[in-house]
Amino acid sequence: MCNYTFPQVNYNKNDYIKSCNYYELINLNSLKHLDTLDSKGKCVFHSEDIKWKRESDFYRLLSLLIDIYEEKKEKGNLIGVHFISKRENIPIDYLDKLAPCYLQYATFCDDVIMSEVEVASNNEKKSFDFRDCIFIKNFLIKNCKIKQDVNFSGIQVIDTFEIIDTFFYDFVEFNHSKFKGSLLLTNCHFKEQFFFQNVFFEEKSTLQIHSTFHKFSLFEKCSVNSSIIDFSDCEFYGETIFRDLKLEQQSFFNNIFVKKVLVFSGKNENRIFHAYTEFNINEELILGNISFDNTNISCIIKEHKENILQLQSTGKIIIERGCIKYRLQTDEIEIFISEGNQLLIDEITRAYTNFFILHTGKNLGIEIVERASEKITLFYFSDENMSQEEFLRLLEDSQKTFLGLFSNFRNYLSNTKKEDYVLNGINGIISLMTISFRAALLISLGKWKREDTKALLNSINSTDSILVNEELHNQLSSINVSNALREGIESNKLNIINFHQINQKGKSNVYVEKNFKGDLAPNSQSSK
Repeated sequence: MCNYTFPQVNYNKNDYIKSCNYYELINLNSLKHLDTLDSKGKCVFHSEDIKWKRESDFYRLLSLLIDIYEEKKEKGNLIGVHFISKRENIPIDYLDKLAPCYLQYATFCDDVIMSEVEVASNNEKKSFDFRDCIFIKNFLIKNCKIKQDVNFSGIQVIDTFEIIDTFFYDFVEFNHSKFKGSLLLTNCHFKEQFFFQNVFFEEKSTLQIHSTFHKFSLFEKCSVNSSIIDFSDCEFYGETIFRDLKLEQQSFFNNIFVKKVLVFSGKNENRIFHAYTEFNINEELILGNISFDNTNISCIIKEHKENILQLQSTGKIIIERGCIKYRLQTDEIEIFISEGNQLLIDEITRAYTNFFILHTGKNLGIEIVERASEKITLFYFSDENMSQEEFLRLLEDSQKTFLGLFSNFRNYLSNTKKEDYVLNGINGIISLMTISFRAALLISLGKWKREDTKALLNSINSTDSILVNEELHNQLSSINVSNALREGIESNKLNIINFHQINQKGKSNVYVEKNFKGDLAPNSQSSK
């Protein structure tokens, strides 16, 4: 008797363990009398000894076993069978004959091919069940029509697993599958739901899918370290979700078609794209929209990323909170806003980004994520080629220098070169003084509180500035705007500022404007 025991799901120690009964089944239902076992006590079906299996006429006995199941009108049980080809040096070409049977935990020892075959559904067995099967060599399905649901969950693929020009009329599932080799789904049509979850690809494998998905499709929690990850030219007619995938190598999503919704949804610790990514979008192929949520868009090559960002205005691209759009960016900053401080916050953020660019020679941008009645959320970003650590260091250094201008801008001017004064004076000094004067006037009018000063500091990502909130607020409160303006004008250093205080219907309004006239550098002389 074969010593193979069928795997038990949710096994309890008191459960009955079912052993292989294939020989008994054949002996009772045919003229055969089988009792030979291999050196490990396995029958011809469960034996791993390929040479002995061929000598024992494996395929003829397999056909007999399947016929017996069909005559008895029972679902064929081929669990754990080690399949080999009919003859040596040819592929296993009888896959369609196995369709009515349970195939879990089976091993396919030779190449597998099924070509130009229609696998019809029946009332007894509607699933082509490959759960937990092992494919040691190449697997190929080509030009077929499969009208049963197909389950590839838990499979292990050592070599290439390829399906070409095939129609699946029921749902298809890959779940907890492992690929040491490659998976290729080319020109296939998945007419019903498609599930691709918890699939693992090793480093030397490839994942290439160029097919059409007609209904809901889910790609979820997959770790793909393949040398190539390619979904180019896919067509998604139903809602499609890529959720918590980890694509660690170069990825391609070029020229995809989207009829409804295509969603990329990551997590803080895994924003899907982790390497070079191409995502070329043809606007005419997007009938619905593509949504990015918590996704690292910065991995997408510059040309394609710029196109994605521009398409936001059409509604065909939606970029949600938590996405990394740029190579470098700060965390989101939430700032309290009021009627009094909102305009100054806008101005100081613009002034700071200009100052950073001139102070460091690096690019810096600011993006408003959300603007509500009581708060504004923003972050700073850059696409410069440097580390995140270097980016944050430059931000901190420039913040301290920028904030230092509040306390002693004259010292800054006297210690800078003429050409730096012209550049930084326009973008930093003048803007900061404008902000200071306006904040001071608002304080005197009772329209600026300490919370406003704190918001002003927070807006430039200040966490450890040389002027803490209390010190800065006290300094702003002590400014005599009229005297400061008069002193600046008399010293010929602020002749580009015009100040107006307007009373309208009993309300005081402050208006400060820049008046760009003449040479900005101090003690300048006309050229002869």
